[in-house]
Amino acid sequence: MLVKCKHRRSRRGATWTFTGLWPLGTLSTLFGVLALLSFSACQRCIVSDIAAVLGSSASLCSRSFRLCQQRKAVAAGCSATQDVELLPLIREGVVAAGGEIAWTESAKLLADAMVVSIEEAELHLAQTLGWKMWAACNQAQYLKPSLPNVAQLQATLRWLSEGPLALGPEQLHAAVITSPKVYLGNAEKMFNAARAAAPAEFSSVQDFTALALKRPRALEFTFDCGTNGCAQRCDFCWRHAPPSITRLAKKSG
Repeated sequence: MLVKCKHRRSRRGATWTFTGLWPLGTLSTLFGVLALLSFSACQRCIVSDIAAVLGSSASLCSRSFRLCQQRKAVAAGCSATQDVELLPLIREGVVAAGGEIAWTESAKLLADAMVVSIEEAELHLAQTLGWKMWAACNQAQYLKPSLPNVAQLQATLRWLSEGPLALGPEQLHAAVITSPKVYLGNAEKMFNAARAAAPAEFSSVQDFTALALKRPRALEFTFDCGTNGCAQRCDFCWRHAPPSITRLAKKSG
């Protein structure tokens, strides 16, 4: 099946027109052609063109998929009230998956550690384990949220409070809000991996701990393409860490 597309862009009274046939399954062709069109028109219009094509093609982007993308955006920017409204559906999903006991125990552990309500602790778990997105996307079957591991959560919370970071309830709360998947996953493993990949000035436990206490997101960066070569892991690479983290000097106060 083929899609016929016409692209028009005007500048200074001139009009560029392109008519072509694109195989539906060849996304690389789609992006390549749109890039050329944008370049020739001297306008940065790739995103709008892709959106227009995807939005009009059922084969590339179904209505349910588009609806889910909208719900994902909503979920990412939900207010506290909107988050709480997702909890009944999240709980139903957890129960159906056979994780009610683990969920209840984990929420209690987290609430006690951060000194917050059970509901807030549940929402942090839902964000970390994928249940919030699942609920926002109307229980989408292609999303596979996971159940909490009580033993792992206990070990993580113990390490965060007794290990080098020695986080108190308020610090833990701030860290979980910043990077829930890091601080509610295997935080010790992430700490060690991030320190090993960090710039030389943060290589010691003491220096990296000081950095992590100032910038909890530092634990997200567990790779350095300058040392290991590019592995398309830019979101986790120190070379792409925000300046708010990388500009901190070793002896900064």
